Amino acid sequence: MKRIVVFAIVAGGLAAPSGVANAGCFPVKSEVVSLGEKAARFYAERSLAKGIDDEKRTVESSGAQVARVTQGALNCKPFPNVLGADEWRCTGEAKVCTKS
Repeated sequence: MKRIVVFAIVAGGLAAPSGVANAGCFPVKSEVVSLGEKAARFYAERSLAKGIDDEKRTVESSGAQVARVTQGALNCKPFPNVLGADEWRCTGEAKVCTKS
């Protein structure tokens, strides 16, 4: 049976509503470790998309409007482990910005 380990850190949805009222950008990050580059990339993309959606909902629930979302490319590298499994770490970042 394949063992897939997924760690996702999504820094989204943590912005305080009072801070959202002012124009600004809020970071969203994702980090995933999984077996195989293809799987790691898929899970990281999905995690980042979820974080962006959560942050957009937070911004909109405060009464502000989302102006733009900027998203960089995912960065994937082999993740060393003692068992020699084909694990990869993919990280990604985005920003959800409000209108001024």
